[in-house]
Amino acid sequence: MEGLKAATRNIAVAYKRDKDLGTLEPGKIADMLILDKNPLQAAANYRSIHMILKEGAVVDRSALPLNPILTKPAAEPSAETLAYRARRHAGRSRYPHCC
Repeated sequence: MEGLKAATRNIAVAYKRDKDLGTLEPGKIADMLILDKNPLQAAANYRSIHMILKEGAVVDRSALPLNPILTKPAAEPSAETLAYRARRHAGRSRYPHCC
């Protein structure tokens, strides 16, 4: 239950949108997933999507893009970025907990 709250209510509170989003209450935006399996029993059950509601209307999942823009492969890092990473990691033995 804490994971579900973290992904819904807590995010809305963090972004100061909890008056409109994050919980199922009258007057809030009706965006939600209806699942076939209980997500409280296993995290994998979040993938058992039965229906999506966006602003109270059923979403036609067959009309959604197969390759959304947000999932496109990342561009190769530039030479400048690679050089920076090499310098940043050079002192790692002095600071083993540094990212």
